[in-house]
Amino acid sequence: MGKAKIGVQLYSVRHDAAKDMPGTLKKLAAIGFEAVEFFGGAVFRAEDIVSALKESGLEICGWHTPWDCVQDNFINAWVAFNKAIGNKYIVVPGLPGEFTSTIEKWKETAGLFNEIEKKLAAEGMLLGYHNHWAEFLPLNVPGVLPWDAFFEAADKKIIAQYDIGNSLHGTVGVDALAYHKKYINRSVTIHAKPYSATVAAAPIGEDDLDWAEYVSEINKAGVTDYIIVEYEHPDDPYGKLKTCCDTLKKLM
Repeated sequence: MGKAKIGVQLYSVRHDAAKDMPGTLKKLAAIGFEAVEFFGGAVFRAEDIVSALKESGLEICGWHTPWDCVQDNFINAWVAFNKAIGNKYIVVPGLPGEFTSTIEKWKETAGLFNEIEKKLAAEGMLLGYHNHWAEFLPLNVPGVLPWDAFFEAADKKIIAQYDIGNSLHGTVGVDALAYHKKYINRSVTIHAKPYSATVAAAPIGEDDLDWAEYVSEINKAGVTDYIIVEYEHPDDPYGKLKTCCDTLKKLM
């Protein structure tokens, strides 16, 4: 496997994308990104996505997929849509509360993911799960965090799309680098989100994290296809995204 490519989560510029998706992709490519990850339902036509990717030169590095889209009544249509746009990374970014209320529920939900993974694997696709911060908050079993409970029960082929910044937001005492190292061999795609305890809009390179360490682990493991930047603040998003992209590329 070659060096990981630098992608961007379209949610970072979601308002622009809603108005002009092709133009937004061109702006992201001009910044220096190599790929883009979409999110939500199929609000754009498959043919329009294919055209926009071709015109911008960006690859598609995933789709943050609502839980409903991988259920039995919709999964076939979702597979067909993603095949049409050339995407093989189906990543669920969060779950309804009834699946996550206890550690036991997290383990049961991993079993549901295992069954979905089999269906997607048969179509040449990969299934993953993406964290926010609830996955790193204690529940009913002392010493066991939801992220660990889930991935201990999940098939090894399920992507652990670890969002580094998210694991720190709203939590106390999480060793983000330790989790990064622990799950790096399952991080086929990974989210690079900045984190600062004092500056909300700090981009990668100006935040609290030593990104050289994170990138070093990614390069050492050699399993990550895409490092995906997500910058959620409205303050100069393209300028801050460029800082994020440039910083990561220098470290690669």
